[in-house]
Amino acid sequence: MPSRFVHGARLSRARKISDKSLVEFEVLSENPVVAYALIQGSGSEPYTVIIDDSQGIVAHTCPDFNKGIGWCKHLGKLLLKLPEGSINNLNKSRLREIRSYSEIRDHLERLREKKTLEAPSDVDVSLDEQIHVLAKSLENGKTPLQLIERVRQGLKDEIEKSTPNLVILKINSMTKEMSAIQYNLFLKQVGDVLRPSVQRVYNHLIECFWTTSTLYRLELAYLLSKVPEKLKAEVNLTSFQQPEDLSVEERTDARIVLSILTGKNIQSREFSSLVGDIPEQEKISVRLIRAGNKVVMAGTSVEGLKSWLQNEIKVSHLKTTGRTREDDLLIYILQTNGEKPKLEIKFNHSRDFTGLPVTVVETNPALDFVIQRIKTSERDYITRGEHSRHRMFFKWLEDKSVESSWSERTRARQADTLLSQPGIIIQWDICVNGQHPELLHVDKGEVRYTPDISSHIHSQLQPFDMTLCHPSMKQGGEWTKIAKPIAILIPDQVIDLVLRGTPVISTVLPWNVLMKFAHSGHIESGEVEIGIRTCQQRRFVYGSIALEKALEELSMLGKSGLSDEFYAKAHDELKTSSGRLNTSTRPIARKILVGEGKSIQALLAISTMNETTQLGYIVRAAKEAKDIGEFRIKLVQFVAKELLKGSMLNRLTPKLLNELTEPDLGVYSFVSRRIKNDLNKAYVDLRLWLTGKSNPTRRNIHSNIIGALMLEELKIPKMGALTDEELAALRIKHGAIAKHFT
Repeated sequence: MPSRFVHGARLSRARKISDKSLVEFEVLSENPVVAYALIQGSGSEPYTVIIDDSQGIVAHTCPDFNKGIGWCKHLGKLLLKLPEGSINNLNKSRLREIRSYSEIRDHLERLREKKTLEAPSDVDVSLDEQIHVLAKSLENGKTPLQLIERVRQGLKDEIEKSTPNLVILKINSMTKEMSAIQYNLFLKQVGDVLRPSVQRVYNHLIECFWTTSTLYRLELAYLLSKVPEKLKAEVNLTSFQQPEDLSVEERTDARIVLSILTGKNIQSREFSSLVGDIPEQEKISVRLIRAGNKVVMAGTSVEGLKSWLQNEIKVSHLKTTGRTREDDLLIYILQTNGEKPKLEIKFNHSRDFTGLPVTVVETNPALDFVIQRIKTSERDYITRGEHSRHRMFFKWLEDKSVESSWSERTRARQADTLLSQPGIIIQWDICVNGQHPELLHVDKGEVRYTPDISSHIHSQLQPFDMTLCHPSMKQGGEWTKIAKPIAILIPDQVIDLVLRGTPVISTVLPWNVLMKFAHSGHIESGEVEIGIRTCQQRRFVYGSIALEKALEELSMLGKSGLSDEFYAKAHDELKTSSGRLNTSTRPIARKILVGEGKSIQALLAISTMNETTQLGYIVRAAKEAKDIGEFRIKLVQFVAKELLKGSMLNRLTPKLLNELTEPDLGVYSFVSRRIKNDLNKAYVDLRLWLTGKSNPTRRNIHSNIIGALMLEELKIPKMGALTDEELAALRIKHGAIAKHFT
């Protein structure tokens, strides 16, 4: 009994500690008892509690432990979680007390290692913890085959769901804390799993070399250059194609990236066939300094890149700004996604960190990456140490001021009367460097400035900020103007103005693309998508997911559904999936939904399904159907079944049939014929039951689509024999709907 060890009020308080306070709890053995727990109390760090009867040890970090009146409430909580038979075998007198933090930490580490090594395959242990234990085991001369297999499979799963830039960051982060000996032994066991992913990152760098920012290329190239020899990708520059009309600056930047990637001198003649003649040393220095400024301005998640640039520029340190103390992970998020999740973070004993909406994580892989890195032991709270290391990241999530240039302030909706004035929508290229602090005040209607392409002022962070300006802005071909905005727009106002034909000038989305739609009612399917992708590849902060979705939908108007090529690609991605809606399949389903346009949206709008159900049916249909025609048939079958299953009788006829003949259904219009056929068959079958010689049972009637709805409406139970009154009521109801089926 726990009362043998924990007395009086302490045991009562132990019973009041909720299971939510158990940050970590493991029973490694019941006889002898080997168990430990981390219990979140009033302090910022959880209390560690250990009972290890095999070693004759009881350990706890609580200051109340064993002050002459028995064990404290935290040990009581651990005892209450143990099976009673295990407690009976405990003998307090043979347990040696440990209260030294270092000894407790070391013993906890050994127990965790034991848990990880001996855990069955169905026990969830984080991949980071498994890698940590495996590296230590290998260094100690052990070869835990079961753990090696789990780590290999875990790495495969992680790599499969990650984009190339996150793959190389993950490889870097999971191995940088290992010693050289551990790293070499670790690579012997999993090198063949990691090697293809490194090759994938290398191929990605070559493929998108001319469409991504210099900083992005520098980061990937540096990480690839630091990969151990055993993982090195096969360097093949034969597919490296140089675009026409490259500027000297672009060629020089390319040389710098290739220099990091290959380890050769920037002025190497080997690069001449790829990026042209060797530039003057002065131009190389200018571009290196510019790259260094970008690192200082935007930060980098890649340790060592800044030192490499300092060495090339021959300075002891790069010029710093107020942003150098910002958290690298925060900066990485801000560069890859501009939509800021609203979330209250309390880092002590709060568990509010689990409240992030799934859709926010899905649309923000960088945020998901940070969360997974922080929750390395599957915790639902944040420790003080983690909060300190990611200080600026959490301030950003808490919506506290980090620095005015990092995120846009919330915009108030402008009066629609302002939008009736003639104007031009401009996506501003906002310069946020230290030389022009006045440009940061962009939400109060002050004078604004957009630099032209030749401007020496550079900007890494460019919020997607739409402003309505006077037509006088567009004078000749020169758009480097100063103007006073009429209004700061929010996404739906931008779309409304575009549909009205208001001109758009954008440094990312070609303004004539949207104008084409405004004038002709048709837009090429890929143009807006290419613009958005370009924006993301250059690591601009896109600013508004709502606007991005609206522009994507806008680009689909005038299209007649998915192309065969696009559908074939989506089918290939889904055919190996489970067929369920999850993080990996949801984006594909959304692309199909948008790509099929108004027709599929009109079909799904008829039903009462929520978005999750709709996307789930799209995933199922696309997984099973080999071509777009078969997909549409399957989706119609799913939707028809859902409609007939969930609708009331007065909705089925005639209102539903009228909706199903709407012209907006387009290629899905045959759904009405299918439902009509099913209803007609159900009507005839029900008539035969109700007018036959023998009376039907309630079960017979309920098996019929229309009969089931009648039973529900007349409040007749589903099972048992029908009374004469119930049968008469069903016949009257059946006669009332006859006009719809004749």
